[in-house]
Amino acid sequence: CKSQPEYIHTRLLQNGVEVMALNILDLKKAVTKKLKEAFPECNIYTRRVEQGMKTPAFHVDLVPYDAPSIGVHGRSIHYFVNCTFFPTVEGDLDQNLQAWETWKDAFVGTLELPSGEIVTIHEQKCVMFESLYRFSFNIEETYYEAPKFTGEYVQNVFTNYIEGSE
Repeated sequence: CKSQPEYIHTRLLQNGVEVMALNILDLKKAVTKKLKEAFPECNIYTRRVEQGMKTPAFHVDLVPYDAPSIGVHGRSIHYFVNCTFFPTVEGDLDQNLQAWETWKDAFVGTLELPSGEIVTIHEQKCVMFESLYRFSFNIEETYYEAPKFTGEYVQNVFTNYIEGSE
């Protein structure tokens, strides 16, 4: 009876450095920190507020969702980041538009996590819903789970790869 192979979890990063899996709580901290820097006059809420919200304010939601598999061992997870802006006066078009101008400059390109890791922002959007502006973007994490090989087999594969032989 064969035993199940042991797997290693490797994230693909642009600089080739392997790190631990993306932590959604770290992502939320990074988003709220960036919001506070870009909008120091706004209150930032990460939990549902039934009553007593002080405006101007942002409410931050993060939703992880799976994307299709990549090859045999690859997987991609997307994180949808949604920030709803509540202006001082409901429906204030000028304040909403100014918030968009600030948002699109603050959340462009990359976002630094508390660990110092940099993640890429994808699909930055702004939609209006019931007189509120919702700003959003995606973060994508791609990783592979591959069987962990040890010993002489790995050395032979590595040596053959380096030397360019088959």
